Amino acid sequence: MRSCTRGGIAAGILWLAGCGGPHEASVSGTVTLDGQPLVGAHVTFQPASTGAAAYGRSLHDGSYEIFTGRAGGLTPGEYLVAVTATTIPEPGAAETIGELLTPEHYGDPQRSGLRFTVARGRNRIDLPLRTADAGP
Repeated sequence: MRSCTRGGIAAGILWLAGCGGPHEASVSGTVTLDGQPLVGAHVTFQPASTGAAAYGRSLHDGSYEIFTGRAGGLTPGEYLVAVTATTIPEPGAAETIGELLTPEHYGDPQRSGLRFTVARGRNRIDLPLRTADAGP
């Protein structure tokens, strides 16, 4: 009986430490548009089959990190990726939505041409977007 308790405690500690949890992978990288950092881009990792989508937003230097809900990371597997970025409307402007900066096809994970395999552990996935790309 004691060994079962010790095994249960060890399993609980590993679970709390993040080993074997649902988000066994992390993804970070840089989003660029025509070689320049893309600020404020919304990055979506949509599972190719089933599962929860994961999201991130690029910072001032184009760097991003992916989260599933409020938890960092995602489940390893195949992902289709979408990226969108818009201008920020001036305060008091009639428009409430900015102008799209990224080519439209990048906003659709099925048409973006961005597909990646996320492995366990840390993954660096840079997203070099181009305005000249006509899309798949």
